[in-house]
Amino acid sequence: ANTQFLAELIKVLGGKTEYSAREEEDIYRAVEGMLDTPMHLRSMSNFRKSLPNMGDDGLYARLRRWTAGNSLGWVFDNPV
Repeated sequence: ANTQFLAELIKVLGGKTEYSAREEEDIYRAVEGMLDTPMHLRSMSNFRKSLPNMGDDGLYARLRRWTAGNSLGWVFDNPV
């Protein structure tokens, strides 16, 4: 249940209305990997690093604003 919720949250943060099957698979894999990561290492920056960089319109690029040092980094990318 946590995996599903977090994957849906990431999709909302990514700002696209539709994701390809490949993108959905990448999101679920990254979420599952993050849930296996120690709490102190769980950050949006580390989550983003687990995604493939698919260019300017890819999820990797779209999540940049949610990482430390960027416009919305303060929301999720802060010390645990």
